[in-house]
Amino acid sequence: SPTLPSMLHGPPSVTPAVLEQDSPIRTCNSVSGLADPDVSHIAFSDFDHVYEMGEDTFLLMSVLDQHVHSIVGNRPKICFEIGSGTGIVSAHLSNLIKYHSDLNPVFYATDVNSAAALITSKTFRRNNVVGEVVLGDLVAPLETRLRGMVDVLLFNPPYVPSDDDELNKRDLTAAWAGGANGTHVTDLLLPKVGDILSQNGVFFLVLIEKNFPDEICARMIQYGFKSESVAQKRVAGEILRIVRFSRATPTCV
Repeated sequence: SPTLPSMLHGPPSVTPAVLEQDSPIRTCNSVSGLADPDVSHIAFSDFDHVYEMGEDTFLLMSVLDQHVHSIVGNRPKICFEIGSGTGIVSAHLSNLIKYHSDLNPVFYATDVNSAAALITSKTFRRNNVVGEVVLGDLVAPLETRLRGMVDVLLFNPPYVPSDDDELNKRDLTAAWAGGANGTHVTDLLLPKVGDILSQNGVFFLVLIEKNFPDEICARMIQYGFKSESVAQKRVAGEILRIVRFSRATPTCV
């Protein structure tokens, strides 16, 4: 799969971003006291092609705020976001880890949408994220390279129930169309999580109640993972949930 240029940069700025008039990002800081990532390069018109940051995005960022100390405690070296969209979640986690520790892990991101991959690349560059953005589907482009190496895996999948003809798109539709029960893409990923996570790796997954989260957690038990529902929020008549998965028998560090 084609790879966008890698970005290797120094430490991030933790000062509040100076926003352009057309920037959609909120200006409030996270609960950690760290400024949200600088996304002033993103205009509202970009959301004609890329998934717009919303309640699910910010709920996932808040969960990372709350779990940063346990994440840092595992001394992560590699983080991986699937379906990165704007790249704001990875940028936020990168800034969090560097703010709370002396660590500077490498971030990988994939997206099937070329516009999203390009914007993620720009977000990484603007926020001094050390990493690589790859145009491709789920973990496929990096599955061999990162086997057993991912310490933090992030996925805000297309979770909206949709008709099958909405699947397999490479445009904005790919960001929301989830097929029957909204879990078509998630179902493809779950069997691969154990292959790419490190022994002490964690996986944060965004779901809605229509995705039948309890059934997903039951499936992950079969793959050797335990689960914890770490956040939920009612939004527009739907309940968002963030689930954290980790191996049932992790290795001591």
